[in-house]
Amino acid sequence: MLLSGRVAIVAGLAGVGQAAARALAREGAAVVLGDPDEAARRAAHTEVARLGGLARSVATGRDERADGEALVQAALEAFGRLDVLVTNAAGPGTAAPFAGVDLDEWRRYLEATLFTTLETVRAAIPLLRAVGGGAIVFVNAAHLRDPAAAHGADAAASGALLTAAQVLARELGPSNIRVNSIVPRPLSHAARVAPTAATRASDAAADAAVFLASDLAAAVTGQSLDVQTSRT
Repeated sequence: MLLSGRVAIVAGLAGVGQAAARALAREGAAVVLGDPDEAARRAAHTEVARLGGLARSVATGRDERADGEALVQAALEAFGRLDVLVTNAAGPGTAAPFAGVDLDEWRRYLEATLFTTLETVRAAIPLLRAVGGGAIVFVNAAHLRDPAAAHGADAAASGALLTAAQVLARELGPSNIRVNSIVPRPLSHAARVAPTAATRASDAAADAAVFLASDLAAAVTGQSLDVQTSRT
């Protein structure tokens, strides 16, 4: 197993998040599951248990800073350490042409994606340093590569998440903490680059998260990995 004896947080269980929790558990990691949706937490917990893994669930969605601190505290209390953080905050925003948009919508979206992610990362750093290093994986969005009209908030947040990951990789490298990004992309876009067989979006991205969290990627940091997926 690639992650035997390690502890991971998955912050955000929609789509890729739940698949990432399952994939991390399959490779031997104990997993802290964070999401506002009780049904999503329960489903992920069931999946991890079915694989013989250990999990702790945390209700999030109240306050960005408190959420990050609660996830890290749960990892420490339940498992005594933290090795991997997977953040899955990037999601669809409200489609609206810029000329008529209320910029408060952009601010709210950036709070829910960029700043939620950064608060969780900041809370996790001391625990990652305490074990001599670890891995942080940002799950980003296809709008990073293919920005669409009327989706400016999505694209701006995705770009900010990528830049933040690259800066963090430089800052945290001396602590042996690697920071990378995954960009799931539907085959309709990604196949223009290099066609591959279609796989489920969530499973393909989850496998990429496992790779980046494991020692197989020990020399990889500050990078973004495009994952070609189907739409289902």
